[in-house]
Amino acid sequence: MKKVYARITKQIGFSYASTILLSPLLVLLLTRNLTVSQYGVYAILAVTVNVAGVLLDLGLSQYIMSRLAGAPPRQRARAFFSLSTFLMLFLVGVFVLILFTPLESILLGWLKLTAYVPEFRVGLAIILCITLVRFFTAYFTAQKRMMLVNVIFVVNQLTWVLILFGYYALTRELSLLAVMAIWFVGTLGSLLACGWLTRREFATLEQLRTWKPQFIVEGLLFSLPLLFFVTG
Repeated sequence: MKKVYARITKQIGFSYASTILLSPLLVLLLTRNLTVSQYGVYAILAVTVNVAGVLLDLGLSQYIMSRLAGAPPRQRARAFFSLSTFLMLFLVGVFVLILFTPLESILLGWLKLTAYVPEFRVGLAIILCITLVRFFTAYFTAQKRMMLVNVIFVVNQLTWVLILFGYYALTRELSLLAVMAIWFVGTLGSLLACGWLTRREFATLEQLRTWKPQFIVEGLLFSLPLLFFVTG
């Protein structure tokens, strides 16, 4: 047990150290290759992605970590399957509403990004991936797979930055759209890895092919008050 805790401590230290080291290098790379207005747009999109990633999971990740940690594995997997299905449908509905109604124009005007529609849409894709990765991470936390949680944190935070440095080293140029696209590739890779890691336990639910609404109702009743508290 001591070895496990020591390994987890090392991983946490590595993840924070890597973030601290790469963050200023990322800022330096972006400020040297993007215009002032482009870097400002990147900052707006980064804040939007991070805030939306927290709000759009509806606080359900907190429910998973708090209420499902002690549940039997099969019940926990069924609850996560039901909640993740609901969350995916909710996110798709939100993004369809944004993309196919005047809401997109309203958001672009409010964020002052009317000249950066492609970058904004890539940002929406990043939000989708980050929200789901956050959701999977909560599930792994409920399973007490802390080493895996730390690995996903490192991969999700740092992989796209390393790819960005590699892209710049090869092309010697950088655009805001390229930055957003590479960020999306990194988060998509993290999401696919999470799906791969849970494939076996969800395969046991395949024959059931049903989701349980009571998990969704219970999760929302628990999480939405917390969400309003955070936003307030």
